[in-house]
Amino acid sequence: MSFNFLTILEHQAIIIFFSTFFFGDEMVYLFGFLSGTGVFNLWLVIIFSILGNGGCDIFWLSVARSKYVAKAKKWLFSRKKVKHINFGKKKLFMSIFLSKFFYGTRLITIFYVAEKEKNFGKIIFFNTLAVILWVFIVSISMFYMGKFTRISLDFIKDIRWYLSIGVISVIIIYIINRFYGSKLFYRVSSFYEKYLKAA
Repeated sequence: MSFNFLTILEHQAIIIFFSTFFFGDEMVYLFGFLSGTGVFNLWLVIIFSILGNGGCDIFWLSVARSKYVAKAKKWLFSRKKVKHINFGKKKLFMSIFLSKFFYGTRLITIFYVAEKEKNFGKIIFFNTLAVILWVFIVSISMFYMGKFTRISLDFIKDIRWYLSIGVISVIIIYIINRFYGSKLFYRVSSFYEKYLKAA
């Protein structure tokens, strides 16, 4: 089968998983919006966005705890960057959850949490909860935005159709009036005068 749009639709789960894993949070917004327009299935978007996004986080958490990333940690934890997230160990869940909503803080937060919290299982647990909650919020919000956009476009198409009919009608009336209006008026007037005289 040739690669085309229908082929993509047949492999929605694979597309969603790998896109959210490799290309990040923006893809969740995109797929959520497309589900509202009817291109993707909403539940497939939610389930495989959770798997893709969560899998990506686990990968980076594993990298962050590796001994080979000491220099990267120093760069990520520079005073200029960390002051913008300023989350502590006691706010582990909120640190992870809120970082999902602020562009550019996700990776920094993952490295920061991996540095501060030594219990890897605890990090995975809270991160999974944060991913599930975040994906639900974003997917459903974008679903309704896509649905509203689709309805709006359909409404605009209907308006354009009615406007087209209206414009054509006005043009036809103008042409009739311009070329035949005076003759028609004269004939009606003459007929009316004859009718009055006969009466």
